[in-house]
Amino acid sequence: MDEDQHPIGISSDYGSRYAFPNAPLEDQKLYETERYHNGDLTYVFDIAQDGDYVVVLKFSEVYFQSAGEK
Repeated sequence: MDEDQHPIGISSDYGSRYAFPNAPLEDQKLYETERYHNGDLTYVFDIAQDGDYVVVLKFSEVYFQSAGEK
């Protein structure tokens, strides 16, 4: 996974204390880390050339554990 080049907000590895058995092995690190911010989060992707792209965004809530907390 490439390091975030334009960080906004706060990053954390809070999810590293949990197991994510339903996530593919190659995605484990993704679900172990998080970024949060009190304002809007914006992501910028530098595109090398014009064309059609597919962007897959994956999100996981790792901080809250019980129903109704989120």
